[in-house]
Amino acid sequence: MRVGTEVGSVYRDAWRTYRAHPVALLFPGVVLFLVFGLPSALIHQEVHTTHVDEAVKQIGLLLGLEGLGLTSSFLYYGYCEKVADQSRRQGDVSVRRALWDTWHVLPMLITASIVAELLIAVGFLLLILPGVYLLCRYAVVAPAASFEHAWPKRALRRSHELARGHLRFVAATAVTMLVVEQLAANLGDALGANAISDETLGRVLGDVAGDLLVGPFAGLVTAIAYFRLRDLAKEAA
Repeated sequence: MRVGTEVGSVYRDAWRTYRAHPVALLFPGVVLFLVFGLPSALIHQEVHTTHVDEAVKQIGLLLGLEGLGLTSSFLYYGYCEKVADQSRRQGDVSVRRALWDTWHVLPMLITASIVAELLIAVGFLLLILPGVYLLCRYAVVAPAASFEHAWPKRALRRSHELARGHLRFVAATAVTMLVVEQLAANLGDALGANAISDETLGRVLGDVAGDLLVGPFAGLVTAIAYFRLRDLAKEAA
C-alpha cells in the first residue's frame, strides 16, 4: 500500500487531532443538540391529538424540527472536517472560522450527501455487493462537496475519481467509521431507552451520546482520508 494511503496513519492523525482539540470538537455538538435535538424530542412527546387541523399543524412543526435537526447534523459533521483541515494546515483551530466555512458550503454538503445516500440505498435494495461498492465509491462525497464547493453531480464524480483504485483504503477508513458511528448511535439509543424512565427522551439522549463519542472522530478520519486521496491525485496528475 502506498504511503499516502496507509490506513494506520489516518487513524493516528485523527486521534492526534481529537486529543489536541477535544473542546473544539465536542462543544459545538452539545450546543447544536441543545438548540435543535432536545426541543425536537420534547415536542415529539407532546403530539397527542386526533383533531385533523391541529394534527396537520403539529406534523408541519415536527417536519420543520426534523429538517433543522438534519441540517444541524450535517453542519456538525462538516464542521469536524473543517477542524481536521485547520489542524492539518496550521495546528490551531478556530471554532468560529470552522463553523463559518461549513455554513458557507452547507447546501452543497447536504444535497450531495443526501443524493449519495439515496444511490447507496438503491444499491443495497438491488443487492448487497452493489450497495457496498457504491458506499466505497461515494465515501468521500461530503468532504469533496465541502472542500471543493461542489454540487451533487460534481461531488459524486469527484468522490468516484478519488476512490478509484483505493477502494480497500476507503473501506478501511471512511466506510468503517460510518458503520462504527451507526452502531454507536444504535447502542446509545438502546441503552438510553433502558436507563431513563421516559423512553423517547432516553433514546434521543443515548443516540446523541453515541454520536458525540464517535461522530467527531469519524469526521476526522473521513476528512483525512479525503486529503490523502486528493494529494495522491495531485501527484498523479
